[in-house]
Amino acid sequence: GQTFSADAACPIEVSDSASDLVIYDVVTRQVTTSPKVSTHNRENLPCWSPDGSWLYYISAPRATDRDEAIHTAYSLVRIACDVDTGTWGEPDTLLSAGSTGRSYSFPRVSPDGRLLLFCAADHGYFTIFNATESPLSVRWWAILQPAPGHTATGEETPE
Repeated sequence: GQTFSADAACPIEVSDSASDLVIYDVVTRQVTTSPKVSTHNRENLPCWSPDGSWLYYISAPRATDRDEAIHTAYSLVRIACDVDTGTWGEPDTLLSAGSTGRSYSFPRVSPDGRLLLFCAADHGYFTIFNATESPLSVRWWAILQPAPGHTATGEETPE
């Protein structure tokens, strides 16, 4: 939910205390999910890969109070999913908030499937209201599939 703070440096914050991922089939009007993306953690902000085989999302531990809900860091995760068969893979943590000390949000995959774009901040997932971050410090990207002759960092590989 959205909260307002008496702290002038951080007048507004957005958080969630519980969230899961579901798939809604607009043709059959059915909602489906998997225990792998409907856990006690807070799964949020899903995004499909262009080929529809991967679902990227963020995940954070369950919050027990308002402060924890606001100041938790989210990990960046993906899971294979075949909506035609209802088959789900295993969650794959791409960037762990616990390991990096950053919170990830708004994953988006480029149309060619090579780049994963996302935001990184010190906490939370609604980075527009994260007053503790510089606007330039919340933009990040990663290469999913390097171009031939290049590394995952975009550098040219020796031939």
